[in-house]
Amino acid sequence: MGSGPTDAEAAGRRADVELGIKEDRDRIARDLHDGVIQRVFAATLAVQALESTVTDPDTCARLADVVDKLDRSIVEIRSVVYRLLRDEYDGHTLRSDLCAVVEEEWAALRLSPTISFSGDLGNAGGEWRHHVLAIVRELLSNAARHAHATRVDLDVDVGDVVVLRVSDDGVGFDPAHLRGGRGSRA
Repeated sequence: MGSGPTDAEAAGRRADVELGIKEDRDRIARDLHDGVIQRVFAATLAVQALESTVTDPDTCARLADVVDKLDRSIVEIRSVVYRLLRDEYDGHTLRSDLCAVVEEEWAALRLSPTISFSGDLGNAGGEWRHHVLAIVRELLSNAARHAHATRVDLDVDVGDVVVLRVSDDGVGFDPAHLRGGRGSRA
């Protein structure tokens, strides 16, 4: 007779492997979020500062394009982070996940978001929930970085569709001076 592992030993090994994978995913997500995104954000601010000193229209346009690419890179990195942490969100409610996002963004951006809920939050599950969380993160980040807001109010209404209403005390923008960004198309 063989002296192979028992079912309990095999289950214990699988649990150890799964824990190791989760710890690796958490570490990678944390490194991306706390390191890479912060450096890309700092580079974006540096390019924006440089852009404000340049008078040549072609150079300004190229610098604006670099800023847009850096902004898209931040969004893509965040998306990877969220996919890495997806298991962490499973079992949570939309309300608790959104509150966690608001708290994380407050800590990172030092703005003062408030959030209110209406509708059937108990029925707010599924794959789209991760998209809602990513959108809220990006809305809060943009309010702080581009609008220089110190306060953001977020209203979440869950019905047949999810409606997010966002208002802030930021500087706003002049539609006549849009550079063709992804979130400002008319």
